[in-house]
Amino acid sequence: MTGDYDSFGILKKSYRNTVEISEFATEVLRHGDFSIYPAEPILRHGNPVSVRNFDAEEKMNRVVVETIENWKKEGHETIAVICADGKEAEYVTKMLSERIIVADSNPETAVFDEGVMVLPVEYTKGLEFDAVLLYHPSKEHYPAEDQ
Repeated sequence: MTGDYDSFGILKKSYRNTVEISEFATEVLRHGDFSIYPAEPILRHGNPVSVRNFDAEEKMNRVVVETIENWKKEGHETIAVICADGKEAEYVTKMLSERIIVADSNPETAVFDEGVMVLPVEYTKGLEFDAVLLYHPSKEHYPAEDQ
């Protein structure tokens, strides 16, 4: 039984993302097989989302490291590398650790205030970072039916 004042509403205002990120995310969600509603971002602009294609994983990994190093030089204190799942996050952590320092990404032990964190996508809800890299964003890694 519901009361006179019960209601349901959709919160559509995004205070976290820039206009560019919100628009890009909405376009990505349109490819899924689930209902979406576009978030209305506050009027805050940032860099456009960059999508890069690589013909070899080795080259992609090299560019990932270069991108992170450049972000650090630009002053980004918190950087996230988002992976499709825990298995990929373990691989990326090992790969990156050979070249750069990676912060503890275990959700039970991590105290994250700066550095590079590698996380499976399901651990990222509610977190904020200065810069984010989505590792290997392909249809195979992120299928449309995977909500």
